[in-house]
Amino acid sequence: MPTLSPTNAPTTSPTKLPTSHPTGTPTALPTELPIVSPTHMHTASPSSNTVTFYVMSGDDEYGGRTSALQRGLRKLDNQNGEWLVHLGDILDEKSSCQENEYENFQSIYSQSAVPVYTLPGDNEWKKCPNPDQAWGYWEKYLSNLNTKFWGAPKQYTVQRQSSRNENFAFMNQGIQYVGVNMVAGPIDNRMEWADRHADNLAWIEQNVNDNFNNIHAIIIFGHAGPCCDRVDAPLNILDDEFFEPLSLKADEWKKTTIFIQETNNKYTWSWQSNLEGVSHFWLIKVQSGIWPPMRIEIERTANTIQFDQNGIVRKAFMNTWID
Repeated sequence: MPTLSPTNAPTTSPTKLPTSHPTGTPTALPTELPIVSPTHMHTASPSSNTVTFYVMSGDDEYGGRTSALQRGLRKLDNQNGEWLVHLGDILDEKSSCQENEYENFQSIYSQSAVPVYTLPGDNEWKKCPNPDQAWGYWEKYLSNLNTKFWGAPKQYTVQRQSSRNENFAFMNQGIQYVGVNMVAGPIDNRMEWADRHADNLAWIEQNVNDNFNNIHAIIIFGHAGPCCDRVDAPLNILDDEFFEPLSLKADEWKKTTIFIQETNNKYTWSWQSNLEGVSHFWLIKVQSGIWPPMRIEIERTANTIQFDQNGIVRKAFMNTWID
């Protein structure tokens, strides 16, 4: 069994990950994932085998127009869209991280027609003038946001990690969803990073092990991705302590494992398979700071998953689906 414990020192050898500067166009879809011709029309009456949800990140989806964002959130399809995950960076990177900014986010997103699950980004925590104070604001206004304005979901039960309440997980229609606290740099406290990565890995493994025989695929949400996929890679090399052992587990599980992160709003969303050399380990980068959010639809009967954001739609077969 591969270990999930992070190493005590960052890796110095090059990783097998792609270059640090993403292109302005999405990654070409891999040949081992057969492409299904997508439709831009959403099904009016989805079957019980269809799961649809939204993912977004960033702080300026409507150019600072709060009322427009609230209207957009209220109009999210709560029949064919079951929840929204916000990957973080709710503040501008130059923000002074005042308490009212966190409270304002809570007020705006409480208008959503679907429950909102929040994960921290570096702009509202690590890059703040006072990170400890900023984290207190995050916990006060954003932690457990899904329980503050929406009732408990009927289709699944949300779990929270006892040692790290921001990490969540639930099983829904054969898909294991896990949200973890993965932020970009700077690395202000190496011990904190190592402990957080260890907690994240343990949380993922715990939920996969608990539900393994019923899992068809695993979807993991986090703010930041592998170090070499980011412009600030030298500051985040310790993220390899998370992704390298996770790739070993993905290889062992033999189930489609998808990590969803944010990308800079200058770039369209992209899709990469074969992460860390594991063919069924995928990386999805969600374009930040735009509206509407990415819409993800999983069709169990057809064995497909579709990603739709900013006019770009990609659909593929889940290559390790188990019926």
